[in-house]
Formats: sequence, structure tokens, C-alpha cells
Amino acid sequence: MRVTQRMLVDNLRLDIAANAENMAKLQDQIASGKRLRSPSDDPQSVSRALTLSSASRQNAQYLRNIDAAKGWMEATDAALDQLSSVLTRARDAALRGGNDILGSDERRALARQVDSLLEEAQQTVNSTYEGKYLFAGRLVTGSKPVDITRVPIYGGDSGEIQVEVSQGVQIAMNLPGDVTAGGSGGVLEQGLTSLKQLRDQLDAGNRVEPAQLDPISDCIDRIVQLRGVVGARMNRLDATESILNDQQTTLAAALSRAQDADVAEVMTKLMTQETVYRAALAAGARVIQPSLLDFLG
Repeated sequence: MRVTQRMLVDNLRLDIAANAENMAKLQDQIASGKRLRSPSDDPQSVSRALTLSSASRQNAQYLRNIDAAKGWMEATDAALDQLSSVLTRARDAALRGGNDILGSDERRALARQVDSLLEEAQQTVNSTYEGKYLFAGRLVTGSKPVDITRVPIYGGDSGEIQVEVSQGVQIAMNLPGDVTAGGSGGVLEQGLTSLKQLRDQLDAGNRVEPAQLDPISDCIDRIVQLRGVVGARMNRLDATESILNDQQTTLAAALSRAQDADVAEVMTKLMTQETVYRAALAAGARVIQPSLLDFLG
């Protein structure tokens, strides 16, 4: 009889411990908001949650890449716009320099203006973004890519900086300084060389010939083309970013379904488990008391 009672007591203790453990798990789910705390909770859901989390992290990295590329491209477009403005002002000076009524001193005064524009143009094409040269190709942290006292003027390379913006999709975020944009020779080098020649022509007191305007006008047109390239890439980034943001929303919802606890459902389970636990305690109290009296008797 005593053996049977001991077995009954032991079973009750196991049941009570199991009930307490179940309540602890449910309470943990309510506190954390997660129903998956270990792989054993639901192996299939855990596996799915890990896959979804991995996809979400990868998408987040793509979005960071896009943000970095857009910042670089915006800086590039601003620099090209500034260079176009400089060349336009230089072309105006060249038009004035072609006027027959100007004397040598007046042309030399224009040469000083063009020299100032040349310096501004050089500073513009040596612009940096986050400490890296925009137009140096892949040599972004070396010496300045453009130097009008050097031959050749451009000292960068032709490398493109590719960024991955979605699975297997890369976009070049930079424009190397020797980019041609449909013409012969690099646009930036052509622009600065044209300004240098214009300055020297005016500094010598010579009249600017109409043909000397052509390289400057051509360079301005090619910069428009380059800005179109940058704009097209930006549009592509915007479209990709929109898709990724939608995917992130979908992934977040799926991940929530896979791992988050339904608080209302868990509360109901916890209340049921507490009722079972109290019943087990009451049953244990009724069994343990006579068992102890039998043992003492």
C-alpha cells in the first residue's frame, strides 16, 4: 500500500513540476512576445524564422548599399552641375574675348577671370564624398585625380565602383574622370584643357576665335549626357529601393507570424494551465497528507 502511495506521490510531483514548467514557458512568451525561444519549441517554424531573418538582413544591407550609392550619385550630379556652370561662364568670357573692339589689356583681364574659373573647375572635379574622390575611378583615396599642371591632367583610373543592390544585381555608382560620354577623350580633361587654352589665348592678348568655343560647348553638352546617366541610375536605385522596402514589410509580417506569440492565445493557455496547476496542487495535498499519516502509523 505504501509503495503504491509513494508512486502516486511521485507522479503528482512530476505532474506539478511539468505544469509549473509549462506555465513558466507561457509566462516567458508573454514577457518576450516570442513563442520560439529554442529550436525544440517548433523546429519547422524556427527554420522558417531563421530563413526569413536572413533574407531581411540581406535586404537591409542592400538598402544600406543603395543609400550609400544615392549619396555618392547626388554628390556627383552636384559636381557636374557646378562644372557645367563654370564652363558656361567661361564660354561667355570667350565670346567677349572674340570681340574685335577689346584691347590686349581687356583680354588679359578676361584671362584672369578664366584662370579663376579654371581653378574652380579643378576644385570641382576633385570633389570628395565622405573623404573619397568622386571622379578618381577606383583610386578614391590617393592623390587628387585632376591636376592642370600635370601631363596627362587625369591621374585616376577607369575603374567603376560596383554596388550590389539586390540579389545578383550591381550598379556602378561612380563616373571615372576619364569617362567620354560619346566624345573623344575624357570629358573632365577636355573641359579643363579647353579652359587652360582659353586662358592662355586671352593672356597673350589674342582674340578668341569662334572655333575655340566649340570644345567648351561640346564639353557642356557631354556633361548633360553624363548627368542623364547619373539620373537614370538614380531612377533605377529608387525603383529597387521601393521594391526592397515592400519586401521588408512582407518579410517582417511573415517573421512575426513565424516567431511572435499571440498574446491573447497565450494568456488563455496560461489561465488554463494555472487552473490545472492549482488542481494538481489540491490533489497532491489530499494524497500526501494521508500518506504521511499512514507512514507515521
